[in-house]
Amino acid sequence: MLKNVFYDGLGLNAWLFQAVNGIRHPLWDGLMRAVSGSADYRLIPLLLALLAAGALVARRRVAGPVAQDLTLAARQLLLGFVLAALAVGLLKAGIALPRPSMVLPPDALHLLEPPESPYSFPSGHAASAALLAGWLWGWAPPAWRPLLLVWATLAAVSRLSLGVHFPADVVAGAALGGACAWLARRLLAPRAAAR
Repeated sequence: MLKNVFYDGLGLNAWLFQAVNGIRHPLWDGLMRAVSGSADYRLIPLLLALLAAGALVARRRVAGPVAQDLTLAARQLLLGFVLAALAVGLLKAGIALPRPSMVLPPDALHLLEPPESPYSFPSGHAASAALLAGWLWGWAPPAWRPLLLVWATLAAVSRLSLGVHFPADVVAGAALGGACAWLARRLLAPRAAAR
């Protein structure tokens, strides 16, 4: 009963999935694949390596503040990533809710990407997008913040469009990623003045 109310939403979860997944056009499909790829959590270690390299270069060539900011940014992202990866991994294995392709008939969905695992809840890509958007929120100029929200939202929608997650999965993933970004920024806030 609790699963029906909180996860299935008394049918709303599957209905909303099918409504989004039913939108088909080559340009839309291409956009969804590209946005989903940009939110892949496996890209975060690459971003961390670039930040660390940038901090090293800045430390050797420029005075302190740039190197300190890059180092702090890398530490915040690393902490957020570790927290999110642990939480997503533990929840996926612990709750073990199936992917849409495992519960819906083949003619009821468009599966454009093979699932990485049999477990759906929460979405790792949505968590990754929200983590990155939340982490960048304090570092990016205020004018860019709406773009971060649009990108993170599109990343969540892309997982439905590709047929690999239900809406509840991406909402939980986004909430989890955003919470990990917030916690990392709070735990590793600059000492002089919080951003």
